[in-house]
Amino acid sequence: MGGTPDDRISENLHRTKKQFSATDGGPDSVRALYAFKEELEQTEDRQAKEVLVDVYDLLDFKKDAYELLCQIGNRSDKKTLKRLGILKDYAENWGNHYALPRPKTPEEKQKEGAAGPAGPACLPVSPGPSGYRRV
Repeated sequence: MGGTPDDRISENLHRTKKQFSATDGGPDSVRALYAFKEELEQTEDRQAKEVLVDVYDLLDFKKDAYELLCQIGNRSDKKTLKRLGILKDYAENWGNHYALPRPKTPEEKQKEGAAGPAGPACLPVSPGPSGYRRV
């Protein structure tokens, strides 16, 4: 899988998007997108930042996608301007509120389960609305 770093980033995006679509946003593909997002956030490469806009958009981080595209986008390109307009609308109305949450790994779920149940599941159940049973 040689090639330039830009080629590897594009290939990784293509593979991750394909997995995300094929699994209809399954937990493994969402975790893979989050890992890819974190990897791209660590680089200063321009193409990596352009790919990061796509990853933010896939994960519904609309505000982050818009802000990053404002920083790096070519404003003389019609496609970029159109995308900025669409993302701006989402960013203003949704922000990042509808971003896909990072799914827990099986290990995280197991650790959480070992801690025991919490919340209303621990409360006693009342026998009836008034506390008495009619005969």
